[in-house]
Amino acid sequence: LGRNCILAAFGGLSGSVTAGDNVQMGGRVGIADHVKVGDNARLAADSAVMRDIPAGETWGGAPAKTISSWMREVAWLSREAHKKQTRKG
Repeated sequence: LGRNCILAAFGGLSGSVTAGDNVQMGGRVGIADHVKVGDNARLAADSAVMRDIPAGETWGGAPAKTISSWMREVAWLSREAHKKQTRKG
């Protein structure tokens, strides 16, 4: 782990994870073996990181992806659930 990293409760790092400086990890983040997390990267809570995270990026989800991609996915799922509820009456 680099300098000034913040790891919230219940996170899990596999044996050979490398994290740069100023990395922030939300609660219950899991990072697979041999993954590199770049400087100033941020990981949202409950993320499952399976591949390298570039420096300065924010990722989230399971499996983790860029935060913009994850938020689009969450919004789509929310819209679909709402459509299904309104069809039921």
